[in-house]
Amino acid sequence: MKKTSTGSCAAGIREILIFTVLLFSLPLTLVAAVPIDESLEFKNISGEIEYIEDAGKKLAFRDVVGGALKWEKSKRNYVNFGYSKSQFWFRFTLNNKTPMTIPYLIEIDFPPIDLIELYVPDGAGGYRVRRTGDTLPFGSREIAYINYLFRILQKPGSATFYMRIDSVDSVNFNINVLSYNKFLRRLYVDMPIYWIFFGLMLIMTLYNLVLFVSTREIGYLFLACFIGTYALFEFNFKGFASQYLWPNATWWTSHANAFLVCHIIFWITLFLADFVGYKLQMIKSRRRSIRLIIAGELAIVAYAFILSIITLFINVRLGLFLTFLLALCNVTGQVAVGIYMGFFFRRPSRQARIALLAFFSFIVSIPIVILTMLGILPANFFTRWILQFGTSMAVLLLSFGMADKINTMKSRIQIGEKRYRHLVESTKDIIFTLDNAGTILSVNGSARSHIGFKPEELVNAKFLDLIQETWGKKTDIARQVAAEYISDLVSGRKQSVQFRTTLRDKYSHEAKELAVTLEYLGDKEAGYAILGKASAVIDDALTQFLETEHYTYNLNNYLTNAELMSRRLVRNLYRFANHQAVTDIRIALREVLINSIEHGNLNLSFDEKTRLQMNGNYFDLIKKRQADPVFRDKKVRVDYLLSEERVVYTITDEGEGFDYSAMLAADSGDPARLELEHGRGLIFARSAFDEVRFNDKGNQIILVKYFGTQAC
Repeated sequence: MKKTSTGSCAAGIREILIFTVLLFSLPLTLVAAVPIDESLEFKNISGEIEYIEDAGKKLAFRDVVGGALKWEKSKRNYVNFGYSKSQFWFRFTLNNKTPMTIPYLIEIDFPPIDLIELYVPDGAGGYRVRRTGDTLPFGSREIAYINYLFRILQKPGSATFYMRIDSVDSVNFNINVLSYNKFLRRLYVDMPIYWIFFGLMLIMTLYNLVLFVSTREIGYLFLACFIGTYALFEFNFKGFASQYLWPNATWWTSHANAFLVCHIIFWITLFLADFVGYKLQMIKSRRRSIRLIIAGELAIVAYAFILSIITLFINVRLGLFLTFLLALCNVTGQVAVGIYMGFFFRRPSRQARIALLAFFSFIVSIPIVILTMLGILPANFFTRWILQFGTSMAVLLLSFGMADKINTMKSRIQIGEKRYRHLVESTKDIIFTLDNAGTILSVNGSARSHIGFKPEELVNAKFLDLIQETWGKKTDIARQVAAEYISDLVSGRKQSVQFRTTLRDKYSHEAKELAVTLEYLGDKEAGYAILGKASAVIDDALTQFLETEHYTYNLNNYLTNAELMSRRLVRNLYRFANHQAVTDIRIALREVLINSIEHGNLNLSFDEKTRLQMNGNYFDLIKKRQADPVFRDKKVRVDYLLSEERVVYTITDEGEGFDYSAMLAADSGDPARLELEHGRGLIFARSAFDEVRFNDKGNQIILVKYFGTQAC
């Protein structure tokens, strides 16, 4: 056992001696030495290095230092091999020309590199290896910084360094030598620029989110998501995310770039579609080109979202390649669409021109970045910062563009409102709005000319409270009919209704008859549910030629039909009787028709109706009996005959009839009955008509009005 151990140790010592001799025998003069002294501040030595491309990734450090391989001299002042499957070996020599030891830093200034191995002379003829990269935890870095820094303490004379780079990301960097003082000054100069940029991105993200919450304009949300996603991409791409957000999540650091770029494309495409207004343009123009544009935008959005998920499960290099293809296609497509919509569309879009202006710097910067990553353009300050400057400008201009869009919309709305107010206030009709409960929310000035009320006096009043019959005593049926109309609108059974009613006049005991139209809108953004119009009743001009008229109607058992039929039955009476007489006839007819429906066809007794109205269940029972097979098919027949001498109404229901003699006696002898909200039909009929007759069964009433001295 001891012999074996001794032999192994001897073999190991022999290999070390051979390796050391090999190192001492290297032709160091092949690498041009870069002179350094105590005046060192900053040097980019990328053009003074040699490299070997190891396509098979088979070379080890021993193979590289053996001297048999052919080294290529760098011909550029930057290192850029783009996306490559090879690993690369570099060597360079630094010559300390002073008699003292110089401390300095070697920097690799591209954070996305996966693996960096720096072989540093140990001063005893050997080398020590230092490893870092974004596939290693952030703690592997010698200095906590976004770029990769190595501390070097070099004695007088020359020292040759070797470096191995292996990365699925772009091999695109500079090798810099800098002093500690230069690094500290950079922290105070360069880092504030980064934080200003990220601070601006954060402010603009929050700014647009606040605007979205306050205006509910979806474009602000899309823009905020785009800015936030892009800022997060830059934060990861520049190495800050590895330092501050996920220092140990090496897998996510590598995959995050492609994932975030896909979401940048996702959000910016949605934003541009909303900002330019493709959907609105399609509605206005109905052109095939707009449909194709919308289809293309939807395809890009879907592909970007799907690809973002795919990039998490495929090779990083392939994911970046597919993402860059998507980015180039999207940029090309957005520019083409912007030019078409902004300059060649039948209705050129102001927003499309603003988007083109805003994205000019951003659009120019993307190809520059991609070409730099592919190794076609050099890596320098301009190519490294162009995307940040371009994005900042684009974000500011797009935010201002959104503000301009909202201001333009507000201006159009204000113009529309001004025209609407002018239209509403200049019309002679009463224009008003109601909520679902029938409360008046707004009314124009025409109310004053029709019923004497100022608009401010009617706001917050109940529309039903304005309805009043011409008689002094309160009659509730007109309000009940109007309430049923409003209920039909709110429930969705009808979209609009038209009816005549009489509204209370502020300065007269005589109510004003108006034709009312109600239309249900139910628009929460409009602030009202029902739009109404009340206009003066216009008599038929052909009535003056009327000599005789005869109609027969069969009504169902809906109370609203009683109101409509009563107005239909008197519309041609104005030639033969004065306005007050016609109004009295109309009200009497309505009451008789309601009696025929309630007490006749629906078999509702007087006492039963009194009790139901007191406890609020009247309409519930009416609706129940209207649907009951026993009552629902019964009709009220109305025969109407008009001549120059008289008008005759014969109203017949299909009920069991009633004792009209007792009812007539009760109406004339019971003053308390007049205080009820119902039961006054016969009183109205006897007052309005010259003759009131019943058949023996009591289910038919004949009403006669002679014109004679009451004719106009």
